[in-house]
Amino acid sequence: MSWAIFPLLTGAGPGTGGIGRVFNKSLAETNTVHDLNVCHAEVSELCKPPTLLPGHVSFRSAKARSRISEWSDRCVTPIRTAQSISNGTIVPISKFPSVPVPSKFASDGHRESEWSFQPMTLLRALRSKEGCLVYSFGVADKDEFTDFYANMGCRVFAFDPTVQHHRQWQPNVTFYPWGLRSASRHEGEAQQTVAQYGRISGELLSLTTIMRRLGHGPTHTIHAMKLDCEGCEFHTLEELYCTAGAGPTIMSISIELHFWVALRMEQSYDLERIRYAGLYLKKYGYRTFQFRQHKGSLYPYKGELAVVHPDLIAGGVSSDTCCYMYGWVREALLSTNE
Repeated sequence: MSWAIFPLLTGAGPGTGGIGRVFNKSLAETNTVHDLNVCHAEVSELCKPPTLLPGHVSFRSAKARSRISEWSDRCVTPIRTAQSISNGTIVPISKFPSVPVPSKFASDGHRESEWSFQPMTLLRALRSKEGCLVYSFGVADKDEFTDFYANMGCRVFAFDPTVQHHRQWQPNVTFYPWGLRSASRHEGEAQQTVAQYGRISGELLSLTTIMRRLGHGPTHTIHAMKLDCEGCEFHTLEELYCTAGAGPTIMSISIELHFWVALRMEQSYDLERIRYAGLYLKKYGYRTFQFRQHKGSLYPYKGELAVVHPDLIAGGVSSDTCCYMYGWVREALLSTNE
């Protein structure tokens, strides 16, 4: 019996019982979808033009220019967000230094890691009362991000629905064959599997459901979260923005962002999700500590051509970039007590 089926039949897993676990999973997903629907309605109002003031109004007046400027700042659009992602300006640069993960954790043992971290953030996590907690999505057979944080003494939860590892994969690392899926009403699991992961051996769950399964709620802090899941990133940022306060505080995010059509950037609602990256990062005051472009050319990806969506190209996004590597940190949390 596979691990993908066993927990559903037995209720095995952190802090749950058999029938109650299945019921709670369904309830969690239902609540998340409700939150998303409410959130989408609220976000759609952000770009409504300013109402006309009574009497004659000069569009050149200071008051009119101020109102238009406020509206422009409030109206976070997918194209503007994509542009800021592509040029590294989505949020300001962090004032704290970052360094690459040591090369000894790389798969070949000598190249520089593509992931970076902030020593100050890591030190803060290790000194916290609850201990350093890390989520790592997309680990494959070996993962330098996971290995590094586990080696530093963090408790790491590693996820990948395309591979199988022992539950206690290595010291300080607990593995689950779970992948991230959208909680949106638009998409079914089969659609997301083909578009994102290909063949899987585990479950696809929303981030909210994963956090609840592991017993991590608003009183917890995830000190570092890696999203390297080939197209899951924008719907995860959408979920984080729309379910604010439902889960743990996330101190830092290391992420690979894709605009390829083959990686969940095909439909109009896929493009719409891009704006939630800007909304979420700005709402919680994240700052950028890593930015890197990975150039790429046209080639088949899981049976589809790897191309950037034409609307994004028309908006000024490069057509020859595979992805954008980012590291974001909630800098204000570094000066507060946990």
